[in-house]
Amino acid sequence: MTNQKSNILIVDDTPDNLRLLTDLLSSRGYKIRIAPDGEFALDSVKANPPDLILLDIRMPNLDGYEVCRRLKANPQTEKIPVIFLSALGEEIDKTKAFAVGGSDYITKPFQLEEVLARINHQLKILDLQTSLELQNQQLKIAEAKYRNIFENAIEGLFQSSLDGRYLTVNPAMARILGYQSPAELLENVKDISSQIYVERNRYQEIRDILQEKEQIISCESTVYRQDGQIVWISENIRLVKNELNEPIYYEGNLQDITERKCLEIELLAAKEFAQTTLKSIGDGVIVTDTSGFIIDCNPIAEQLTGWLLSEIKGKRISEVLILVNEYGQEISENPLDKALKENRIVDLASGTILIGKEGKEYPIQDSAAPIKNNQGEIIGGVVVFYDATESYNLTSQLYWEANHDFLTGLYNRRAFKYYLSEAINTAFDNYLFHILCYFDLDKFKFVNDSCGHEIGDHLLNQITRLLSDKIRPNDVLARLGGDEFGLLLYQTSLIKGIEIANSLREAILNFRFIWQGQIFNLGVSIGLVIIDDSENDLGEIMRRADKACYNAKKRGGNSISIYQNQEQ
Repeated sequence: MTNQKSNILIVDDTPDNLRLLTDLLSSRGYKIRIAPDGEFALDSVKANPPDLILLDIRMPNLDGYEVCRRLKANPQTEKIPVIFLSALGEEIDKTKAFAVGGSDYITKPFQLEEVLARINHQLKILDLQTSLELQNQQLKIAEAKYRNIFENAIEGLFQSSLDGRYLTVNPAMARILGYQSPAELLENVKDISSQIYVERNRYQEIRDILQEKEQIISCESTVYRQDGQIVWISENIRLVKNELNEPIYYEGNLQDITERKCLEIELLAAKEFAQTTLKSIGDGVIVTDTSGFIIDCNPIAEQLTGWLLSEIKGKRISEVLILVNEYGQEISENPLDKALKENRIVDLASGTILIGKEGKEYPIQDSAAPIKNNQGEIIGGVVVFYDATESYNLTSQLYWEANHDFLTGLYNRRAFKYYLSEAINTAFDNYLFHILCYFDLDKFKFVNDSCGHEIGDHLLNQITRLLSDKIRPNDVLARLGGDEFGLLLYQTSLIKGIEIANSLREAILNFRFIWQGQIFNLGVSIGLVIIDDSENDLGEIMRRADKACYNAKKRGGNSISIYQNQEQ
């Protein structure tokens, strides 16, 4: 399956989401269909099953959970991977999504690169499962054919003289060697060694073993049929002795094992093909038995884990695939152990880190699944993972850019509002006190107009370093736009907040900006707002800080204005 051929159904009742995802995925070569609600989606899947479904949860009439539940209850659609896309971010929502058969869960607002990575990962898993199921089915067919032939074979029975002539044979023996009857065989075969065995010394090797051990079990040889055709036989032969313990003749049975030998060759070729396929897969793959003990892995898995197959074969998957989250905390249950226990596909959360044998760390994307036979019985497990360093770095970079000011490297307004909102919640719920400060530089416009915007940017960076060096590690400093800055002082009293704000004011007042021999003095107007349980509206608190800053500016700048119940 390739991107150009993959058919994706997007189910969402929000036109903007449908348009955004359609444009993104179409540009990457996917064939896209859309459905505005659950009923439409079920009809669309029934008419033409897609390769993958992106499914919203909150929809009128029929929500995403019910749509997924119906898809998984239908044998025709149960294997289609479903990725939930939802603004519901609670653990119970994700748990419910996986309980109804979801393959993955992406929380809105989503990162486009994450969506692409997870879609590609699910399609790779689907390809691998399809390939493994096909190979397993082929192996089962070959094994069944071999077993049937072996168990129902009609054995030939014979007695032969010590000098190499058949004494008696049964009809099955004659048929195996291509004769019409036992009499025809006895009449035509006078020397077993030269007329029956293809290898010149084979019969002598068998007689030497019989002289030493008196019997030989499952001795395989190539022999000539009457028409010159060469076939494989398996013989059980014993040396018969008289009462005086003297050898008198040989007796035994044989069966034609030509088809079995051909099937063994086919099975060997199929196994080699499966091994070649495993080695050719670009992701790391580890295969285990039903108890999670490693059976096989490919070179990519060896590279990422740092372990050779010879070192880990027979070990538990949890001893080799050491996983921690982005904070360094070890993940409590290995995904493959969980997949085998719960009989479902299990994906890792983004930010998961693989710790290799030598301690090397790789951000990975990971999916584990049980391997089932045609009867739905679990016969093993497989975990597929790949080095997501590039994707992880890109996601981290995109996250950083979305939350930081490009010029100064400080948090931007969007990120500052998030931290401010969290502080408001803790103040309202836990009766904590915080201080919000708005900074507006005095005389910045004069520098910017006199020296140019590039020099103004240089000045803003110097001010950023000055402020950053003087605030506490846990406080949040942000550039809100232009020459305006925001500072959030956690768990700070008004007196302490005024003290910190005044120290920053003095630092800026004493700062001198020099350019082309000109020395510029600056100042700053600061507005302070107490964050407590009296107000929990983010917009109102920011308006108050802005109003207090405006009052400080109106007084002539280089001052601090405090907003409480009334501006002071």
